This record gives sequence, structure tokens and C-alpha cells, in this order.
Amino acid sequence: MLKQYEKLESRNQDLLTGYLKRKGRGYNSYMISKLIGQGFKHYVFVSQKGVVTNYVLKEELENTDQLTLQRLDKGLLLNKSQVLWLKDKLEIIDNFLISLANKNYQQLSNEQIWKLFYRYCKSFEHQTSVVYVMFRLDNALIQSIVKELKDFIYQKIKDDQLTNDWLGILSSPPHKSYLLQEEEDFFKILKETNSLNQLPSDLLEKHSQKYCWIPIQQDEDPWDTQYFIELLNNKIKQKKQSEKRLVELNNYISNLKKQQNDILAKLQPSFRIKKIITDLQNIGYIRDLRKVTYSKSKYYSRFLLDEIGHRIGLDQKDVGYLLPDEVESILLKKKKVSENEIKKRKEYSVLEFLKNEVNIFTGQKAKQKENFIKKLIPSDLEQSNIISGTPACTGMAKGKVKKILILKDSINFKLGEILVTRMTTPEVVPAMKKAAAIVTDEGGLTCHAAIVSRELGVPCIVGTKIATKVLKNGDLIKVDANKGVVKKLN
Repeated sequence: MLKQYEKLESRNQDLLTGYLKRKGRGYNSYMISKLIGQGFKHYVFVSQKGVVTNYVLKEELENTDQLTLQRLDKGLLLNKSQVLWLKDKLEIIDNFLISLANKNYQQLSNEQIWKLFYRYCKSFEHQTSVVYVMFRLDNALIQSIVKELKDFIYQKIKDDQLTNDWLGILSSPPHKSYLLQEEEDFFKILKETNSLNQLPSDLLEKHSQKYCWIPIQQDEDPWDTQYFIELLNNKIKQKKQSEKRLVELNNYISNLKKQQNDILAKLQPSFRIKKIITDLQNIGYIRDLRKVTYSKSKYYSRFLLDEIGHRIGLDQKDVGYLLPDEVESILLKKKKVSENEIKKRKEYSVLEFLKNEVNIFTGQKAKQKENFIKKLIPSDLEQSNIISGTPACTGMAKGKVKKILILKDSINFKLGEILVTRMTTPEVVPAMKKAAAIVTDEGGLTCHAAIVSRELGVPCIVGTKIATKVLKNGDLIKVDANKGVVKKLN
């Protein structure tokens, strides 16, 4: 009997990113062994025109999921000491990544460049182990404990909408996300600008240096000084709204903690329920930290990859279609680069991992391999006028669908449209601020869309699985984030 596969995710990534992510999820990965005990032996990913799709054996996925839940339930995963350990590990990686922008590469030998690249690859593997565990926890594994918490709240108050409100508040990490921190710092500059009556270019430049990496997931442009100058000029015209927003940002954490304490006083939860709340907050907190590290990885590595490309005669983006051992051979053993092979890999390629063995297919063989895998994946697509998911931020909205599947889809996003996407990432936050509501295929209460929507007060439903497949641009829909239901109206 043929074993079934399951699709994990699709992302805008190059081949190298997909390869390193798999290494971070492998059965012999250091970080995976520290977090959940074991990773995947068999793993396949497809790279096609800048999009990487990941597949795993369903049996292996179920085994790793079970191990993850067992460790979470026993307090071995995301306990206080492990959260601090992960925070320290991610900070070490962040500091290394930032250092890549300040190297005098011209003075480094090929061997020194290789050592830097090797360290970058290892750091990327480690942080993607954290990415994977948090991704699985939020998307699939914590639904049972979320339901347990939700049922507990409802039994106490007998109110569906208030239950979802309290669920969102209690699961929110009592820490400012990096997006909120950037926004607060920006509005402080805006406040100083209003008092000085001139643009503080030096402050905006420092702000850009600190936060330029935020929108980066693959090939996006960083937030440079000019970006913040234009943003500042727009916000100056909205003085009252900006002053109000700064007050909200200053008081966000104190208000959140007060809300959480007031709710807990009313609920009088057991030790078990308190642990569930703490687990949810820790998942959200670590997810936020790892998003910082991921975006910094993709931004600061550009300095190193650009130097490697310069030395071997490739564009920086083409370096992203070489595997680490190939980079080593080209840099240290003067092996020639096959530009034709890189072109084929960018067009359509499949990497299959069997323990430590890696097989790469391109062209027709790649298509045959992916088609074989797709036949072994159960379909979750149902044609329906009603779509359901998890309420992440309560409220109701009606509007037209605008799907964001790649970054350029967000450029013409209009105020009041309903944002429908697989999952949100930092570069689509400007569109999220304009959205009447947000609907995602993936995610749970601690995902990026859930956290940002609660910070913005935008109705949001996550984890629908099929929204991007069923809904089309221009569809008129009603989003009831009080009940977690999306209904097509036309």
C-alpha cells in the first residue's frame, strides 16, 4: 500500500531556503532534537518559479505531531527555562546576521567566505527548527487545548462573542511585537517632528537601519529612509489620529495585562487552564521572535550572497539555487558553475530527502515526481458558500475579496476590501491596516494574522484551510469573526 503524503506549506522562496528549512526539520537536526525529539526522514519540496512547496509523509507528520503535543503537555516544551533558552539562541543568531552587513569582504579569502556561509547555513537551520515547531503548534496541534480553554470560558459566561473576545485577549503575549515596537518608535519621531517643524532625517535614517529588514521574506525591498520619509509626510497630515495612536501604543501592554488580570479574576481558572493560557502566550511570543530572526536572515544574508555571487560570476538571486556543498566546491575547488542547471532549477525542480541522501530532479522528471506525490494527498477542497475557521479578532465586516498570494498582489489593495491569503507576513501589514477584515487558510490563535489583527482591531478569521481556493477576487462576502464564519453573498 502506497503511503500518503501531506502538503505542509507553500512559500515564496528560493531553492537554498527550502533546502535549509528541510535540514532544520530533519530527523538529525540539533534544534529539532532539543525541542521535540525527532524530525523527518523523508521530505520532498518542489521549487517552481520562486515558490517552494513542502511535502512530508503523513505517517511521519503524525508521529512528530504526537511527540510535540506530549512534550507540551508534560511541560517539557516551552516551559520558562526553554523559552529563555530559545530567546538567547535567537539573539545570538540575530547578532551574527547583523554582523554580515559590516564585513570588509574584499579582505576575506574564499575559505573565510565559505566559513561565513557555512555558519549562516547552520544558523538558518537552527531558527527554522523553531519556525517549524511553532508553525505546527499553531496550525494544527493546539486546537484541542484552545477548544478546552474556549469551553471553560463559555461555561462561565454563556456568551459566544464574549468568549471569543476573552480567548483572544488571554492568548495574546504580554510583550510588544516587533511591529508594534517599530510603530511606537516611528510615532515618537513623528511627535518630535511636529515640535521641530522639520524632517529629522538623522532619526529616520537610524530608524531605517534598525527596522529595514521587517518586510523581507525573500526578494522584497527593505524599508529604507525614503520609505519612512514618505510615511512621515503622510502621517503629519493626520496629527490627531497619530497622537491618539501613540497613546494607544504606549499603553498597549499595560492595558492588555489589566484586561487579562480582570478576566482571570472573573474566571478563577484551575492550574490546568492557567497552563494552557501560558502555553498559548509563549507560542505567540516565540513565533514573534523567530519572525524577527527569519526576516533578518533573508535581509542580512544578501550582503554575503552578493559577495559570493560576485566571486563566482552569478547574480545574488542565482546563488540561492545552489546547495551548500556546491558553493563549497565552487569557492574552494574552483568547480565551474552550470548556469543552465541553475536556470532549470529556477523553472522547476524537486528535492527529495531520504535520511542523509538528497536527490534533485529538474524538468520532466521533477513534474513526474510532484504529480506522483499529489496523487497521494487527500483533497480538502469543498465547494461551499460558507467557510469556517477560528475567530482571531472578533467583529463583523462585509466587502469584496482581494486575494494576496504574492507580494505584488498587495500593491493596489483598497481601503475596505477583505484580505484573503494563505497566511500573513510583515510585508502585507500595510494592506492589513486598510482591510475591513482578514481571512487566512493557515494559522491559529498565535499566528501573525491573529496577533496583528488584535493589535489593529480588525476582524479576523484564521485556519479556514480553503479560503484562497474557494473565494475569488471581487466576490462579495460577509465575515462574521464572532462565530468564525465567512459567507459568500453573490
